[in-house]
Amino acid sequence: MGKIAIKLKKIFDQAVKTKVISFAAMAEAKCIAEENIKTMPSVEELVDKGRDPIHAIYTNTLNLISIFQEQVTTLPPLHQIYDFMAE
Repeated sequence: MGKIAIKLKKIFDQAVKTKVISFAAMAEAKCIAEENIKTMPSVEELVDKGRDPIHAIYTNTLNLISIFQEQVTTLPPLHQIYDFMAE
């Protein structure tokens, strides 16, 4: 594993081991996720617009990966990458 991957694994491992979760952080994360999902067309909508079903699944998956990437890059080890992409 690379240095960034090792740092991310440590962050994720610590998060899993944490016994206390901030309700405010959970509520904020839920709101962000709901807003992101609302802006993303569903597989059914893409198929209704004429996309091939396989391509609709592919597009939906890429959208979900993009949402995940936006959230993960705000973690400290990836913050420099996030700052670069934001510019």
